[in-house]
Amino acid sequence: MEDVEIITLEDNNDYIVTKEIVVDNVKFVFLTKTDDVASFCIRKINIINGEEFLVGLNDHDEFLKALKGFTEEFKSS
Repeated sequence: MEDVEIITLEDNNDYIVTKEIVVDNVKFVFLTKTDDVASFCIRKINIINGEEFLVGLNDHDEFLKALKGFTEEFKSS
């Protein structure tokens, strides 16, 4: 059985880390809500002083870039 990483976001909901991908040197993290698998969100990882922080995306264009990378990753697998 594969280990599942669960994190709690600022909305106090628990999310499963579904997938991590890198697009244009940015690591995006795809999260699925534990109590509603049809609900997901995307965050990115910023590294500050060697420590990783999960942060929101800058805008809709960044969301589309991450989503495109995600779908391309699944098409190729």
